[in-house]
Amino acid sequence: MTPTARLSDISVASVVSLIPVLTVVWFVVKPSIVKAVGDELQEQVQQTVSKEVRPINRALTVILGNNADNLERQIAAMEFRRDFPPDNDWTNKDAQELAQLKLDLRSAKAAKAALREDDDGPT
Repeated sequence: MTPTARLSDISVASVVSLIPVLTVVWFVVKPSIVKAVGDELQEQVQQTVSKEVRPINRALTVILGNNADNLERQIAAMEFRRDFPPDNDWTNKDAQELAQLKLDLRSAKAAKAALREDDDGPT
C-alpha cells in the first residue's frame, strides 16, 4: 500500500469523530500551556522592569539622602536659633517650622530606607 492509499482509507467520518476528542484534549491541555507561557512572560516582564527601575531607585535614594542632610542642617540651625535667640525673636511660627522640618526629615529617611529595601530585595 502506498502512503496515498493509506490517506484515502481514512474516511471523513473518522476525521469528524476525532474532533470531540481533540476538543476535549485542547481544553484540558490549554490551561497548562497558557499558565506556563504566562508565568514565563511574567518573569521576563518583572526582570525587565526591575532592571529599568534600579537606576531610578538609586538616583532617588541619593536625592532623598541629600534632602535628609539638608533638612538636618536646617533643623540644627533652627534649634541653635531657638536655644540661643538673638533678641528673643523665636516665634510660634518658628516652632511650627521646626516641627515640620523634623517630620519632613523622618519622611525622607523612611522613603530612603524603603527604596534601599526595594533595591536590595530579590530581582
